[in-house]
Amino acid sequence: MVKRTLRGLSEEELNAISARNRLSWTGPASGSLTQELQRPARTAPGRRARAKPNAIPAATETDECLSFIAWTRLVRYKGRPLFDRVVKIANERGKAGASIAILTAIGMRKGFPDYEILAPAGGWSGLFLEAKDEDGSTSPEQYNWRDLLVEFGYHAEICVGSTQLIEATKRYFVRAGCDRDGSWVDHTRVQA
Repeated sequence: MVKRTLRGLSEEELNAISARNRLSWTGPASGSLTQELQRPARTAPGRRARAKPNAIPAATETDECLSFIAWTRLVRYKGRPLFDRVVKIANERGKAGASIAILTAIGMRKGFPDYEILAPAGGWSGLFLEAKDEDGSTSPEQYNWRDLLVEFGYHAEICVGSTQLIEATKRYFVRAGCDRDGSWVDHTRVQA
């Protein structure tokens, strides 16, 4: 059995990527490293190929979400990690047939955002975030939910990648003045 890492790649695949990176930093290599570099990068099972051969695979939506969640563990809102207020809304469409019918019957809604941050601030009741990877497209239902949530008194954004998820969250708290009153503390940013 091949051991898989967090990004779904085997150790052998990660070593090949590392070797390719070393080559790009140091110039041509000789011996087995050169042979290793000529082998095309494999795609992990269940993952669609998005990159050119020998390129590092693009981050998936799951990878981006993992980075965002790791960041929420580092920042604080009202003295506790923001992570304590983040809820993942399991609304993915990876199931089929009867499972979808049951989930829809009990309240699953197409296009609903991926995350809710339970932190009322600045006149908003909370923050909803839709996460996308770089190749992800946004459906009309996702735009409709964003607009409805704003109408209902929430702040809602559609974000591509972990960087936009983090920036949207920071904007939410800064616009509400939480950085000035001390309820929002982000030690991850570089101080001038």
